[in-house]
Amino acid sequence: MKGLVLKDFYLLTRYCRNFLLVAFVFLVMYISNPGNTAAITMLCAVTGILPITLLSYDEREGWITYCQTLPYTKAQYVSAKYVMGLFVCLGSMVLLGLLVIFLPGGLVGLLPLVLSTGAAACLVPAALMLPFSFRYGTEKARVLYFFCIGLFIIGMGLVAANLDGRFDRETLSRLVALLPALLCGISAALYGASWLLSIAWYRRREV
Repeated sequence: MKGLVLKDFYLLTRYCRNFLLVAFVFLVMYISNPGNTAAITMLCAVTGILPITLLSYDEREGWITYCQTLPYTKAQYVSAKYVMGLFVCLGSMVLLGLLVIFLPGGLVGLLPLVLSTGAAACLVPAALMLPFSFRYGTEKARVLYFFCIGLFIIGMGLVAANLDGRFDRETLSRLVALLPALLCGISAALYGASWLLSIAWYRRREV
């Protein structure tokens, strides 16, 4: 499987430079305004969809079919994309941590919350989209992904509306303190479940 990950790394450095440009734009936005949490969240979200982009390149170039002739199982092929996603997330978190620590006026006091939010923004999009991509192909998966995002936004809006005014400031502070661990736990569980689901679905797919 190491060869598959290495192949994806070469593909990433050669064909995904546009993503690096977009990430650089968000990076500049954050450097110009260290308190801009939206910029760093979007930076992580952009890098988080790179495994899906790599899969779409494999489909377009016919590499998925060619891979069946190599001594790799479908589970290994799927796992290579998820491992690549973990590497991308780790790199994003290192960069994010350095920015928060060394930029003046940043969010050093909220470092655990910033990192956990960034990790969630990096892992959750891949976790939601990869199973559909492996089962139905990346083009159909994009439609399903945006449908899921729409449901998520509506659900979060309903939750926020129902919780508004129900907690005092002290209770909210405690909830915020627990949020990093909660985000990390949910993201890890979702990513792991997505990994297993992608393997199961991809085994059923004819390529």
